[in-house]
Amino acid sequence: MDGFFENLGFIIAKNHSFNAEIVATTGFVWNESLICEKLDIIIKKLGKFPSINTLKHESSPLASAVSKFGGLSYFREIMGHPAKFNPFKGKTKEESGFR
Repeated sequence: MDGFFENLGFIIAKNHSFNAEIVATTGFVWNESLICEKLDIIIKKLGKFPSINTLKHESSPLASAVSKFGGLSYFREIMGHPAKFNPFKGKTKEESGFR
């Protein structure tokens, strides 16, 4: 099996625990930092944080990586973008009458 994935055009990278990770031919080993960097490029291009459908259109591999690393809500939060949906519209649960 040695060399099987390389012959198919994949790049094999080893992480610190020496588990093989198959990396698409883009050559990226996805991590939070790289995902944020790529998202930032798309945010600047669009002028807003992308929806998952927009992200799939812009970069399918990136959309897949976002999903695997916690989803758009997670990346919105760590990148300092407001939540897309706020049921309380700036109020606390108590102020909004939520029980």
